[in-house]
Amino acid sequence: MAFIEHCKSLGIELLREDVMFIRERLKRIPKSSHRTVLTRYCELWCRIMRECDSDVCGMNLGRRSANSFLREL
Repeated sequence: MAFIEHCKSLGIELLREDVMFIRERLKRIPKSSHRTVLTRYCELWCRIMRECDSDVCGMNLGRRSANSFLREL
């Protein structure tokens, strides 16, 4: 999955559970929107990570924000 490699290049450390969650959520939206949704997912995660003082805190808050975005779609 090229998306996983893209995330790694951005410093996003996806867990296996994240990947499973993303795949499940993508099944619920049109394929034509996948790229836009995944781009927004990464943008949210990265923005929150940059706003945090701690790497661990940033990673966790970024994950929460990005996954909440997918959940709300």
